[in-house]
Amino acid sequence: MNAPTKTIETPIAKAKIEIKDWITGQEAEHIEAALLEAVKATPEKSGNIKFGEYNVAAINEQSHREIEAFVISINGVKENILKEALSLPDEDYEFLKKEIQTRRKKKEATA
Repeated sequence: MNAPTKTIETPIAKAKIEIKDWITGQEAEHIEAALLEAVKATPEKSGNIKFGEYNVAAINEQSHREIEAFVISINGVKENILKEALSLPDEDYEFLKKEIQTRRKKKEATA
């Protein structure tokens, strides 16, 4: 099953980004696995869970996995999507991450 796509334009570089409207459950699980690695959780004898430090690299990995799952092309380039996304101006990169989050939240709203 192929997700419908949409082309968006970034505000600064005016990059044309083809992005999926939704992703599969398998892709979502792959993204969530990075987030689970971001927080150290230790079970306590009381049954509670103690949360430790955040692993920033794992949090960045989650964003990278989202980009790889959602983005089809940037300015027609379909290879090395993450590298292309990271080469965008910071404001455009943040714009792209917000677009992805909007698509993920839309899934939650329709459930």
